[in-house]
Amino acid sequence: MNDKFLLMLGIAKKAGKLTVGLEALEAFRFGRRPAMIIIASDTAKNSIKKVTAQMDGKLEPTIVTYTKAELGNAVSFAEAGIIGITDKGIAKALKGILEGMVK
Repeated sequence: MNDKFLLMLGIAKKAGKLTVGLEALEAFRFGRRPAMIIIASDTAKNSIKKVTAQMDGKLEPTIVTYTKAELGNAVSFAEAGIIGITDKGIAKALKGILEGMVK
């Protein structure tokens, strides 16, 4: 795995600074707002609508070009369609990596 974004996700997982799946959304219910929500490119449109509705405009999800399998591999899951980053510093680094990829 040579991709900086996926490597950073792996670091966040090891540091305990991310949640996968519906756990990422549960944080909103208990007042623990994630710093970033990442959605895989092949996540179902219905699931994306549910995520967006759950966040109620408080946080815009980031849809990445990686598949659920690629994201899952980075965080030691078979698949990961939704990932919540709980650390602001890691979220900022991930956003910076994504911006660098677009340029």
